[in-house]
Amino acid sequence: MLVKCNCNNCSAHLEFESVDAGTVIVCPTCGIETKLYVPGSDSSQPPRNLQLMKINKFKFGLIVAAAAMFTGLVALLIINWNNIIPPLSKVFGGTVVAVFMAILAVLVLIWAVLWIIFPVFVYYQLNELIKLQRQIERNTRR
Repeated sequence: MLVKCNCNNCSAHLEFESVDAGTVIVCPTCGIETKLYVPGSDSSQPPRNLQLMKINKFKFGLIVAAAAMFTGLVALLIINWNNIIPPLSKVFGGTVVAVFMAILAVLVLIWAVLWIIFPVFVYYQLNELIKLQRQIERNTRR
């Protein structure tokens, strides 16, 4: 019996025998591997796009790294309280202002690090997009 489903990447309509459900094929439209599935069955949801899952893991890792960095810098501030806050309170005229300025300095440091690292992430993501575009162009020219 012939079954129809959509490609997991480009949403092109694919037609296949029901016994072939679950196999991974190369989509004739986009040229990217896709898993065949039977709509309306127990697993009626198409498999998630692996590229999207990688991006979500990357975003989660980036958020965890930023949170760990902020926590570490705040912990260093707390540990070195006696070495940092008294000199700052003399400069700024009060403990509350000194603490505020120390926290602001931590945030500016995090911002500066991310400002330097962000173009590296963009570069690697653009390289991935270029590779994917070349693969699609190669497969559509056939």
